[in-house]
Amino acid sequence: MNLPKRLAAVVILVGALAAPALAQQKHAPPTPEQRAARFDKADANKDGVLTKAEFTAAIAADRQARIDRMWAHLDPTGKDSITKADYLAAPMGHGHRHAGHGKSADTTATQN
Repeated sequence: MNLPKRLAAVVILVGALAAPALAQQKHAPPTPEQRAARFDKADANKDGVLTKAEFTAAIAADRQARIDRMWAHLDPTGKDSITKADYLAAPMGHGHRHAGHGKSADTTATQN
């Protein structure tokens, strides 16, 4: 096997071995402490039991918080409207996350 083919094989092998580790870092499951915090946040009446209504409300609140963060990113001046040019100019995708954007035990009450 010549050098370029060997190099390509090594790159592919390293990539294949590293991919699961990189994916796990990005989407690591929550710790038991994080899950407990999410449960406690969703348990609105603090009775230690999570009802479907509490679960649904927690999901709705989390979704609204995400929508609010996304809108603030699209409309940083707070004028409560954007043009198509504003929308197209806004950075999109996971590579453009900013402080406060993403998941945490405090902002994602119902994810497991």
